[in-house]
Amino acid sequence: MHVDDTGGDGQPVVLIHGWPLNSDSWSAQVGVLR
Repeated sequence: MHVDDTGGDGQPVVLIHGWPLNSDSWSAQVGVLR
């Protein structure tokens, strides 16, 4: 499991990717969710 605290002040969000991807697949969404 990988945890990435992006510094937001809202509720935690759990993003789950499929094999063989990694957390980089969520980079575009993290900016919007922050």
